[in-house]
Amino acid sequence: MKALCGMLNNRGGRVIFGVVPRTHEVVGQDVGEDTLHKLAQTLNTKFEPAITPTVHPVKIDGRRFTIVVTVRQGRLRPYSYNGTTWKKVGNTKSPMSADERDRLLTERLHELQTWDAGASPLGIDDLDRVELQTTVDEAIAAGRMTPPVNRLPATLLRALSLLDREGQLRNAAAVLFGEAAELARDYPSCALNVVRYEGNTKSGRLTKRAQGGSRGMSSL
Repeated sequence: MKALCGMLNNRGGRVIFGVVPRTHEVVGQDVGEDTLHKLAQTLNTKFEPAITPTVHPVKIDGRRFTIVVTVRQGRLRPYSYNGTTWKKVGNTKSPMSADERDRLLTERLHELQTWDAGASPLGIDDLDRVELQTTVDEAIAAGRMTPPVNRLPATLLRALSLLDREGQLRNAAAVLFGEAAELARDYPSCALNVVRYEGNTKSGRLTKRAQGGSRGMSSL
């Protein structure tokens, strides 16, 4: 359970019951309804926040099984087991320091409370890739970011912190780089309505009206 907690606080992973830790020999164990019930009870009651792992018994011979418990990186980090927050680095696990817990908690609160960090209904294919690459090039030239390892859109977005841990596009990415049609459909509050009148007051003759997204007003 401590290892699972550490995986939740890192990049996810799986624990296999029925394997000798030192030799990695798969020996299995007897698994009955009571075994799975006790495991489920522990997973459901001993972790904070609540988790939803996958539990999968795997039969290895006539009567013995291994139990594979898989977790993804938790979206509500930091997680604790039995009141202690655990981290896992390689094959070791240990309690987190107060600073490590505070850092993860700050990240969680930021993602939960800010709209721009929320998940977008758009995908990477809905973005203006030329604009994205131009922005990154200008940032690199200005010394505000280091060159990414490649020029793939997902890599550039991650370098700008515009993808969440699941690889989902953030709202900020959609507003910054979304194509006009997608913005008009999914982000109507981001549309701009602009009018132009003759003279210095609204009493003048209306000469032009335009509507567009964050980059759709250049013709006005």
